Amino acid sequence: KREDVLDDAGRQMPILIQSTESDLLEKLQVNEFLYEAQQNRNPIPPLVEKVAQLLAMLHEGQERSDKHLADLSKSNGLVSAMRQRNMALFSRTQMFESFKTRALLRYVMNLVEDNQMSDLHLDGLSFGQREINEMIGLLKRYDATDLVFVVSLVDNALDDDSVNLILQLIFSLPYLRKLDLKRNCITSEGIKRIIEQLKTMEGITTVLPNSTGVVNVHSGNQVRISIDLGEQLAPDQVAREVDFSVQQELSHQDADPFLATNAGKSNHPWTKTLATQRSPQQAIPDPSSTELPRAAGAPPAAVPIQQQLHQQQQTTNGGHTASA
Repeated sequence: KREDVLDDAGRQMPILIQSTESDLLEKLQVNEFLYEAQQNRNPIPPLVEKVAQLLAMLHEGQERSDKHLADLSKSNGLVSAMRQRNMALFSRTQMFESFKTRALLRYVMNLVEDNQMSDLHLDGLSFGQREINEMIGLLKRYDATDLVFVVSLVDNALDDDSVNLILQLIFSLPYLRKLDLKRNCITSEGIKRIIEQLKTMEGITTVLPNSTGVVNVHSGNQVRISIDLGEQLAPDQVAREVDFSVQQELSHQDADPFLATNAGKSNHPWTKTLATQRSPQQAIPDPSSTELPRAAGAPPAAVPIQQQLHQQQQTTNGGHTASA
């Protein structure tokens, strides 16, 4: 009814827009503009101008979204490529670590087979926990634990995590007289753990560390074993091995599902990646060397005027000849 669009004074009420799902009406002040435009006698020009402004804003937003999606697609591609490179690097590093372990164990094995295992000098060979554990097993397999008297592990970056294996090595070699652990990364807490465990060895009476870092383990009046723990270095002063443990927040198991989400791809034509937007290239022949097919129902091709006159003249001559 006409009365529904009239106010109390009988004037026509302006048409406004109501929305509870978006705040764009307030940001763009659409209702304010509609109110002012409908107060004019001719509201069409300001409405057209406002629509043009909104279209320009939409165009700018579309360009920004396309650029953002292109950057996101590029970053996803870089993430995938970096992950593949990291996996290849990790695989090669594991191969190198395995080769290093086999080479060091082969060196120890050669000493055992040549009966030269009494003094094992393994200084500066990156002889870590894995190699110590494998060496203990190797000596047990060859029944050579009673033939080792000196073990030198100087400058191998052994830290407190290696204390248990060091103690296992000491307890596995009953006739070990000297163990050199200088220039490693064992802290005072680790040294205290070693001393406390040495006191529990069978037949040990006293454990006496001196000022130079040498720990002498006595069995009565006899020195059972001497362990040199001097000149320990801080962990940051030693080139530590690279930690290849994967962080939980950067787990590769979450990378592939993330790249497969809508953040990386979409079926909307505006959000297609560059590879899907471009159609495959096709060879286009030269127009001058190609006959274009005539469309069905197309009129015949136009004949030049000179050719038409020539055909009419031949027809007239032919008629005179027939009459003659």
